[in-house]
Order: sequence, then structure tokens, then C-alpha cells
Amino acid sequence: MLSALDQLREERIGKINADDVFPKPKFGSKTCLWPQYTCSASKYRSLDGSCNNLKNPLFGRAGIPFVRLLDSQYDNGVDSLRTKGVKKDLPGSRKLSTKVSLHQSHPHPLKTQAVMGFGQFLDHDFNFTPQETTYVDDDGVMRDVDCGHDGCDSTNPACSPIPVPSNDPAFNVDCLKFFRSVGIQDLTCSSGKREQENGVTAFIDGSQIYGSSVADSMALRDQSDLSRLNVTQHPFDSKLKALLPQIPTGCAMQGEYKCFTAGDGRVNEHHGLSIFHTIGHREHNRVEEVLHDLNPQWSGEKLFQEARQIVWAELQVITFKEFLPAILSAATLAKYDLELLEEGYYNDYDEEVDPSMANHFATATFRYGHSTVANEMETLSTSWDRLNFYKLRDVCECGIDGFMRGIVDQRSERCDRHLPVEMTDHLLLWDALSKSRERTDLFALNIRRARDHGLPGYNAYRGHCGLPKLTNFQKPDVFQDKSTSRVFRKQYQSVDDIDIFAGGISESPLAGGMVGETFSCLMGEQFEKLRKGDRFWFENPGVFTKEQLMEIRKASLGKVFCDNSDHIQVMQPNVMEVPFREAFPENNFKKYNVLDHGLSEAEFMDRWVNNFNARVACNELPTIDLGKWKDPM
Repeated sequence: MLSALDQLREERIGKINADDVFPKPKFGSKTCLWPQYTCSASKYRSLDGSCNNLKNPLFGRAGIPFVRLLDSQYDNGVDSLRTKGVKKDLPGSRKLSTKVSLHQSHPHPLKTQAVMGFGQFLDHDFNFTPQETTYVDDDGVMRDVDCGHDGCDSTNPACSPIPVPSNDPAFNVDCLKFFRSVGIQDLTCSSGKREQENGVTAFIDGSQIYGSSVADSMALRDQSDLSRLNVTQHPFDSKLKALLPQIPTGCAMQGEYKCFTAGDGRVNEHHGLSIFHTIGHREHNRVEEVLHDLNPQWSGEKLFQEARQIVWAELQVITFKEFLPAILSAATLAKYDLELLEEGYYNDYDEEVDPSMANHFATATFRYGHSTVANEMETLSTSWDRLNFYKLRDVCECGIDGFMRGIVDQRSERCDRHLPVEMTDHLLLWDALSKSRERTDLFALNIRRARDHGLPGYNAYRGHCGLPKLTNFQKPDVFQDKSTSRVFRKQYQSVDDIDIFAGGISESPLAGGMVGETFSCLMGEQFEKLRKGDRFWFENPGVFTKEQLMEIRKASLGKVFCDNSDHIQVMQPNVMEVPFREAFPENNFKKYNVLDHGLSEAEFMDRWVNNFNARVACNELPTIDLGKWKDPM
């Protein structure tokens, strides 16, 4: 009799072999091993994303190369980092960080930290770039890459140290460690140029909760019934909702606090992200429990898949109904068909659309959110009074509910060139060799990573979007302030040298959004493909019944927070924004310059008079009626 794991392997679509092996031809290898699939239609998504597109089975699959909008620009034309500018070498990424990002705080009056938190959680759903942190030695033994005790050893090709200026204000070291992204061949193995791998599925499918392979998924599931996800009982109070499963040994967030495990390995980057993972984990088990009560005859596998399908559909709704309207202007949403239908099915699925992650999107564009992170996260009491602030590097015993209240109350930082000091001078990343967290600079890493991938500069992507290219540094209407142009002029020899991340986050935001015209274009293109190129998109015919679809449309992040908290009793309907009268205490349209927020005077007046987005009791928020999933007996 087959085990549950073997049954899954037998049943899954597009299987390659019984061990779930996915051969990825590394850059420079002489063989092209990308697999061929024979697909059949299935009611449920495959965990690795294969066969979502029956005509092009690899579209969006975990483990394939990022796609490119523009040709790579490696120094040697093949695989070396982009370090050469038009006239001379590009500025060092750590030096650039210290000159461009001045740690200034510019809180957004309306957007909350839920925009940043959900954005990072979403990013880990569809984007992960593996790094060259291990290698096989001459004896066939897997070893960790060692870039030297000071991080400056570049004799190993996986190491590409980031030089630290001698007068650096925060780091008393010569180098910051930098591991190159794993190099693989393109899907035709014909370009001869280095490409990078997306280690997770490109779809909005909850893979950060469930994993991007059968093996990862099985490791997360309760083996007694296979329908629920494993948990850790709360260590302080058994009456509190369970936490994520913990890694027993070999990893500690800080001191005695063990790391959590989830569908994505980055779950422990900071406590805000861990909370989103915990909520997603709890939501699956909550939905599964209701479905089990409604349909006790269902197998564990069917319960798991049905609950998973509801959860990833909730993620899609929240992304398009709450998150994208928070960061993109109304005009951008309309241009790229990012507005959800209010009723009926979506009939624009196109098997010719490739939803695979674009290299620039994963490596630079969607990293815009690093600029919106607050230097400290606040926690609030049950009465919504401020309890404390915690730095991102800290671990505290302050409770999930308190942080959830803080996330929906604390203002997001504006998207601009100023990352918080916690991200540029105190970011802690796990180092496998030293078995500890090492300090580094996220701004410098972002610049270096884009150069590692051979991404062209900011101006080239403006050209791709049909926007006027910069011809000199005297164009203040593109960037948020004149000082940005002056800073760039001092650091770069040519406007064509400006790195895509630095240029993109510095643009003036479009009205009602948080990002400027270039990143709005690049995000709009990617999210349009994620909708049109997903055979399982929640609005598509055949995914849900009409009655179920109407229920799924009720999903909101606020309701998910309420349902999976212990003691939260009130919440604003849209947690990506603070209650309107908290953002604008006076009924004075001119005082707040709300045109920047995409609101007309009439819209402002209407929202203020009606106390728009005020917190309400959790039971007043729309609830998905899971009774629509009850099978007729």
C-alpha cells in the first residue's frame, strides 16, 4: 500500500520522477536538462506550479529562470557583475548607500505598516533568489562557501565582497559579505549568458505558507490526518492560539528563541514577517476545521486542498482589492486591468501570457517596500493604547495581537530614497558558516544584487515603459526633490548609470499611490501577467462555483486578522489605511493637499462626513460563508 507521500507523488501533475527531482542546468554546464511534461487538467494547483499552463507547463514553475524585459548588461557580456558605467566604474554600493539614503523619516499620513508587512509576505509568495552559499568539493562533499573571516576573500567565484569605505559611519570592517545568486541557463540553453533562478512559484498561490514542492508541503502538514498544518502550542498560555512549528536545533532568532519554520525559509527575518506567516498558517487550520465539520466524509487530502484553495484565493483578493490600490494610482490599476470584478467570472485568461517573475521585478522593482519600513515597530494594548516600540533587530515577548494592532495603526514610511538605519546599518542576516546573524546593509545589497544579475540602469527601464529618458541631472519633476538630482550627479557620471533601485524609489509618487511612474509601469505589467496568466485565478470559470466566488470576494486582511487573533475585537475595514479621521482630523480639504492621495474635494468631504474606514466590531466585517462548500449528502 502506498504511503500518503507516495500517493501524492503518484497523483501530482507533471511529475518528473518519484523523488520530486527538478534538474536545473547550471550556468556553464554542457547539458540541457530542463524537463518535458505531459500535463492533464486538475481541480487543484500543483505545489510546484508546473502544468498551471497546459500548453507551456514550465510557465511560473518553481526553479526556472527569471524572465527578462531587457537584455542583460554584464561587464564581459556573459556573466560578470555590471560595474562599468558610461565613462568610468559605477560607485560602490555601500558608498552609494551612505550618500543616497540619509535615514530621514517621512511617515505617510494615510498608509499603514500593513502595506509593507503584507507586501513582504506577498513578495515571498512569488519571489526567491537562491544564492551560491554551498559548493561540492573535489571529494564530492557539500561545503559552505567561505568568503574569509572578514568577508573580503573573492577567490571563490561565489563571493563578490562589497567594499566598505575607510570612513564609513557604521561599519568598522573592510567588506560586507555578498554571495552571488545561483547561475543557471535559460530555458532553451542557447543564450550562453548567466541567468538567475526563481526558487518558488511565480503565482499568488500561498507558497510562502505551503511550500513550493511536495516534499516541503508534506514536512509542514500534520501527518496524522494530512489536512492541517503542524503547529507549536503557545508556550505562555495554552488558551492562546498556536504558533508556527519551531526548528528544534541549529537556528536561533536571538538567544534562546528558536526559529520558526514555514512554507518559506525567510520567515524569521523579523518579527513582523513572522506574524504574517503565523496568521496565514492559522487561517489554513481555521478554514480546514470548518470544512471538516461541514464535510466529515472528505479525505485529509481533499480537506487540505480545498482549504488551501480558499486561502490562496483570499490572498489574491487582498492583493488586488487592498494592497495594489494602496501602492498604485487609480489610473495605473485601470491601465493594466488590475481592478477586480464585482460579479461574474473573469474570462481573460490567456495561455500565451507568461506570468513568470521578471528579473528586474524580483531584484529591484518590488524591493521598493524596503523604503517604507519604519525604523521601529509599535505594539498596542487591547484598548489601542501604545505599549512600546521595538527595533527590527529585537526579539520580544510582546504578543502577536499587540503587534497586529501596531501594524494597522502605525504609519508606513513614504517610498523615497531614505531607508531606515535599521535596514542600512543593522540588518541581521543568518550566516550558515558562522552559525550566527551578521550585520549588513540592505540598500547596498539591493544595488549589488541588481548588478550581480546584470540588470540595465534606471534610464533603460524608463525607455521600456515609454517614459522620457533623463538626458541630464537637471530634471527635478522626475524625482521627489531637487536634492536627489544633486546627490545622483555627485555619485554617477551619467544619468544612464543610475541603478534601477536607486532611481525607482526616488521618483515622485503618482497621485493616490506610493511609487512613481517607472515602478508603477513595471509593477502594473507584472501583476497583469499574474492575473491573465494564471489558469487557477480565483475569478476564472471552473475554480469556484458562482456562489462560492461571491463569498471569496468578501475576503479582507482585517477579517483575517480578527479571525486569527486571540483578543482583537475591533478593526478598520481596510487595514492598509488608518481610519480616515485619524489621518485627517479636520474637515479641511485644502489643509491636507489630499489631491496627492488621489481624492477630489467631494470625495474627501464624503469620506470625512461618513467617518470612512472607522474601526468596527470584528463581527461587523464581511464574513466568508464556508457553508457554500458543503457537499450535498
